[in-house]
Amino acid sequence: MLPTLQVGPWQVGTYGIVGALTLVVCGLYAFHRLRRLGLPPNVLLTSLLVVVLAGFASTILMTSLINLILYFVPSAQPEGTSVFWAFMGGSIAAALLARRLRLSVGWVLDLAAPPWALANVLGRVGCLANGCCYGRPTDSWLAMFLPGENGVWAMRYPTQLMSLVANVLILVMLLVIEWVGRRERSLSPKETGTENEGTWPFSGFLFLLFLFLYGLKRFVMAYLRDSGPPLVGPFTWMHLNALVMLIAAGVLLGWNLYRSIPRDRP
Repeated sequence: MLPTLQVGPWQVGTYGIVGALTLVVCGLYAFHRLRRLGLPPNVLLTSLLVVVLAGFASTILMTSLINLILYFVPSAQPEGTSVFWAFMGGSIAAALLARRLRLSVGWVLDLAAPPWALANVLGRVGCLANGCCYGRPTDSWLAMFLPGENGVWAMRYPTQLMSLVANVLILVMLLVIEWVGRRERSLSPKETGTENEGTWPFSGFLFLLFLFLYGLKRFVMAYLRDSGPPLVGPFTWMHLNALVMLIAAGVLLGWNLYRSIPRDRP
């Protein structure tokens, strides 16, 4: 809608402004939550910087690799930068840092899940302003008159706004579940332990639930977004990477929930 702002003789990209704002706000929020780990501030800040840099690096690396592969697929369109790979790279870096610092990996990722969900919320504001992640043309009652990436205006699914609302719901759900989990643990003395503070029903539950919900939302949005031609059957590349996340998170959630069921011992 407003891809650039004119400030005197300079043009400033709104996408970049929102991105910088997202990084600052979510970084502060993550720092506030991760203080529960009891780490010195300098160690925590350094770790956050490493996670952010890992997210950027994985996005650039995977985008370049995918485009190299898609170069040999005549009908495919180039892959743009995606927050999907930033989450993957950042999550792996966070898990490795947790192991190095001898912290519970699940607990660290649980604390990081809401800030990542908030980043998704704020990021969609930038997508709306930039015109990227645009929806397919449609005559549905949901349609809005919006531009595409090349500035072509049409009645489209407002996928940026739809994703924003879905991301807000995911964030609220995570925070409510975390609150319920902390309350349950405070009422159950047998379940005390700093490693599992704020998690329910197992350490890492909140993070896996976030990945599952994010993958589900991304998979559904792929039907409404102009996400390129099908690569496998009716599925585009956006469908496929969302499906991988959805299945992986779902399997891990199911397995850990099964393991957490109390069993009578003889």
